[in-house]
Amino acid sequence: KTLIPAAMPRHLFPMQLKIIFFTATELPEMMTDFLATVSKKILQSHAWEPVDPYVEVTYDTMTVATEARNGTTPIWGEALYLIGRFPPLVRTIKITLKDRASVQKDRIISSIFIDLFLISESNPSIGFLPTLGPTWIFLYGSPREYTISKDKDGLSEGMGEAVCYKGRILMAIESHPVTTENTPNMNIQKETDIKFPEAHIFPKKRSFLLFGCIYDVSMINKSFGNGTISFELSIGPSGYLNPQKLVAAIHKPVSSLTRTYQHVSIDNNKDYFRLPIDLQKPILFTKYIFHDYIYRMTLSNRLKNASAYLYEQICEFELKIDSKISNEILIEEYRKIQYYIHTLPCGCAEHIKEREIFGTTPVVHSNLYELLNSSQSTLKMNQLDIKRFKKILNNIQSIKTWISKEINFDVSQRYKIIEELHKIARAFQQMATDAQPSLPDIFLWMICDSKRVAYARFQPEDLLFNLCKGEKGLYNGRVQTIFLKTPRSTDKPLNPSTNAKVQIYLWLGIEDHEPSIFKHLPAGFNMPPLPLHPQLKFITYNERTFYELRCHCYKARALITADATGLSDPYLSVTVGNETQTAPILLESLCPQWNVTLAFQNLVHVGSRETAEEIIGNVVVECYDYDEVRRQSYEFDVQLPFQSLIRIQLWDWDMTSFNDMIGETKIDIENRWFSFHRATCGLPKRYDSAGYNTWRDTKKPTIILTELCRTTHINVPVYMADFRSVTVGDKIFECDPECVEFVMDTKSSVDILYRKAYHESTDEYIRQNTALAALHTWGRKIDQKCALVTEHIECRSLFNPEFPGIEQGKLEMWLDFFPMSRPPSNAMVDITPPKPTSYQLRIIIWNTTDIELNDENFLTGEKTSDIYVTAWILGERVDAQQTDIHYRSLTGDGNFNWRFLFDFDYLDIEEKIVFQAKDSVFQVGNTTKKIPPKIIIRVYDADFFSADDFLGECVLNLTHVPLGTKVPNKCKADILLNPKHRAINLFANKRIAGWWPMIAPLKEGEIRDKTLLGGKFEAEFSLVTAEEAEKNPVGKAREPPQPLEKPSRPTTSFLWFTSPWKTLRYVVWRNFKWAIILGVLIFIGVIFLLLAIWTIPGEIVSQVATKIFKNK
Repeated sequence: KTLIPAAMPRHLFPMQLKIIFFTATELPEMMTDFLATVSKKILQSHAWEPVDPYVEVTYDTMTVATEARNGTTPIWGEALYLIGRFPPLVRTIKITLKDRASVQKDRIISSIFIDLFLISESNPSIGFLPTLGPTWIFLYGSPREYTISKDKDGLSEGMGEAVCYKGRILMAIESHPVTTENTPNMNIQKETDIKFPEAHIFPKKRSFLLFGCIYDVSMINKSFGNGTISFELSIGPSGYLNPQKLVAAIHKPVSSLTRTYQHVSIDNNKDYFRLPIDLQKPILFTKYIFHDYIYRMTLSNRLKNASAYLYEQICEFELKIDSKISNEILIEEYRKIQYYIHTLPCGCAEHIKEREIFGTTPVVHSNLYELLNSSQSTLKMNQLDIKRFKKILNNIQSIKTWISKEINFDVSQRYKIIEELHKIARAFQQMATDAQPSLPDIFLWMICDSKRVAYARFQPEDLLFNLCKGEKGLYNGRVQTIFLKTPRSTDKPLNPSTNAKVQIYLWLGIEDHEPSIFKHLPAGFNMPPLPLHPQLKFITYNERTFYELRCHCYKARALITADATGLSDPYLSVTVGNETQTAPILLESLCPQWNVTLAFQNLVHVGSRETAEEIIGNVVVECYDYDEVRRQSYEFDVQLPFQSLIRIQLWDWDMTSFNDMIGETKIDIENRWFSFHRATCGLPKRYDSAGYNTWRDTKKPTIILTELCRTTHINVPVYMADFRSVTVGDKIFECDPECVEFVMDTKSSVDILYRKAYHESTDEYIRQNTALAALHTWGRKIDQKCALVTEHIECRSLFNPEFPGIEQGKLEMWLDFFPMSRPPSNAMVDITPPKPTSYQLRIIIWNTTDIELNDENFLTGEKTSDIYVTAWILGERVDAQQTDIHYRSLTGDGNFNWRFLFDFDYLDIEEKIVFQAKDSVFQVGNTTKKIPPKIIIRVYDADFFSADDFLGECVLNLTHVPLGTKVPNKCKADILLNPKHRAINLFANKRIAGWWPMIAPLKEGEIRDKTLLGGKFEAEFSLVTAEEAEKNPVGKAREPPQPLEKPSRPTTSFLWFTSPWKTLRYVVWRNFKWAIILGVLIFIGVIFLLLAIWTIPGEIVSQVATKIFKNK
């Protein structure tokens, strides 16, 4: 039996859905450039393209797909038939465009979800079955560039907001009713060779111009580093630049990309940066040619503008209800809203003067009823467009009928009227959604060092320009403040920090309206030449003004808990323009109350004074938790009435001048002593005689209750036999069940012995908590004027006599006082923050392996590395230590036997390392800082003349150290990257040894998997307390006590610069031995030959002469 929701009609009839896919275009390639080039050479076809798309349709439990076609512009011409019910029980049809892969799993290009409620109507008077198109549907998803990584594939599956345009698909949906008898026999069917829709059914194409002008960029997250920043504006494929074009745009300007900027710091804010945009405001623009579906966008804008106007009127109406004005005025205001819904004007009549200034003829256009009733024969509309007009007209006629009925303005009914009006405003907003898009969405990307890092996405109708006020987009022609987002699928954690705040003017319209762009820009700039040219990169403003802004910080409520105590230490960070100020830190509060004013003086506004409010933008208020705490308990002896006033002062300590009093608070303890509310010591929630909640009052609950009954002339309390209830007068009070469970439900004999040793008997414990329950409800059940003060933290305001009436902060405290005749039996509660424990971390670096060989010998061509390891906890420039250098490693192996020693203070309850440091060289005194207990270990290649090369890094949290491996072969990057890998807490286990991986840094321009290894190291970690370290000391490096042996390194490990003879022996002789021998032999032979040549002529002459003289 079919389960049908209560709101659905009982009669659902079967229907056949015919979903037709004609073609798609502008699809991305689903293969890397290298693989695409290789594949083309193998296939020896220039027509082949690296994508084989097909469409998969999922509805209810049915799934069917088209055939795969090769190319970025595939042609299918296929129809898929599915069976459903109307009105539809399953609301959405999922259409997924996939790339057929021959080896691996098919990759998703994009997914779209079609809401059947948007393309159908079940109202019998104007009802119609699901219908769509033929029309182009735009596709979005993960970035267009194909990558091996699948981190962002969820964006193409509809998990999270898509961040990039992926193409468009031409499709249609038709529906036909079928008989119930034929339904079981109808299966999923496919039909091929579907004829394409004729071109004349589509509107003509027009050129659309998208323009943007950036006025300010601030609050850039410091995580983006020191790179240069630019912005890209795109609509569909127009304006979007692939990585190669982004790099080339540095030398060749592109209209959709700004020039690059170096960021600068924001005053008083170390977490964010800004761009130095002053008088020259960067502009971006691009053109996109597409079918003229403006009539779809203008209808949506009419509805959105009507909804926005209604929300404004409803807010004013609600304010007047809150001010409790007369019914006559309320009825008059309600009639205004009623009249607006009856007429639904375009709004042009209110802006005739503005239109005259801009040089256009002041025209009042048709109201929404006239527009929907008029003949649309000149527009190229498909069936859904026509039916949408009728559906909207029927809906607003129903709203008009409802708003016309008589309304009861009785006090009890007023807020119900507000609720109904809000429903009407939401209805207009919902009707503005169109299932058939008119233009692609618009993307603004922030690019850091040619990489896309953060974005914003806009609906095109919201930016559309139109001469009619009611048909113009909500954000067209105005400076808006946007916060950029990072790409994130819903299965990834949300980044809580701000990426960047951008103030930007956006304009979208047909190219014929280009002159209207600058008519709506905030005044005060030099008019650029038209038409726009790609070389035009900015507009110049010729004046600036200064202003002051005051931010009144009152209070916050229901903050999240950020500390281990279950509370937070909140403070406000307020950023305006290029300056940040902070409100005071209020310790341990989830509902802080600041009541301070922050004054921002001499803020700069570029442009005229009249445009200041428009361009200044939003004030950003962030609430942070401050860790960093001052807690102290004091005890005094006082005499009443002579010492009845306690004065608590907060001072600012100065090293070179007199100390300054910040503020003070005064407490009249005599008033508390004689109060009927017993304000001497607050009542805890439970009575305990041992543990952290030990009873502090000098009198037990039973005694307090008895004395209270006597002073109010009530009979003494009568307890039941089991002491679980007590009768006071005619009221009965029950003991807290948790207290009874605490002493009665024992699970072991150890619990019984513990309670006997540290608590009273079971009966006495229950009796005291029963009396305490009566004291807590005394003011509610016995005497409402004498409710007893419960245990709580006082939040007292601090004031300074020099600034009367102005609060200087808050002081959180509590006060207990007792008579000297009956002093408290327990010591004062110690609220001093826990002191950190001193530890010494001992790390022995034994060996490294598989380190990248980063150097090349200019003589031999051998790959080598001069390896050393460095490590730190507090910071690279604070406590970093490094090993000696293993020179000329030929295999990536390094031998060290080197010990690091790190002394630090650790706060166990917060799992943080505590240390003192200066924020700047000018700071007097140190600031207490807390960081996670992490050890950073890096390996470098030492260079003699240039900076050392960073080869790999391993970051280990001492509370969660992943287990290393016994042998290097099993050491993989997954040890660090897999959060499920088995790990230990070094503070509990004290010692661990093994092999750990290092992750190689990502090189510029490198595209690779994030799990690339940068080497492995063998180490031993040992954690001891400071006392243990003092009893069993060890030396740093290889020094005593307990020295380490010198490593056995190869004879080739030396520095050529300081060991020339070893260089000759192990480098030159080893690699060029035979060449040297041959060279020496050749040299000797040449010498002999030269000597022979030199001496032969003389010898010949000598012999000849000898013979001649002998003959004579």
